[in-house]
Amino acid sequence: AVVSTQSGHYGRDRIAVLQGEREKVQKKTFTKWCNSHLAKVSIRVSDLYTDLCDGRVLLKLLEVLSGDKWAKPSRGTMRFHQLENNEKVFSYLKHAKIKVENMG
Repeated sequence: AVVSTQSGHYGRDRIAVLQGEREKVQKKTFTKWCNSHLAKVSIRVSDLYTDLCDGRVLLKLLEVLSGDKWAKPSRGTMRFHQLENNEKVFSYLKHAKIKVENMG
């Protein structure tokens, strides 16, 4: 019984490690993809989680991808401004009938 518990524990640990590695690879790949498009407007993402959180870079990326010109994003640093910018992105995606997976 002890061996099966330890091997089960090892299996869960290994899965967690592999999931972490997969997430790291996906983050790096998506960062490179974003930068390849954002280079057209002289913007560079170094960390997806921090650089996209206020919605300004995400709006610019969507502007580059869609070819549409948008109003300037909210420049404030309060959470309200971040949510406002991100809401603009999601509203556009909904209007364009682009399905967003794995958000939340």
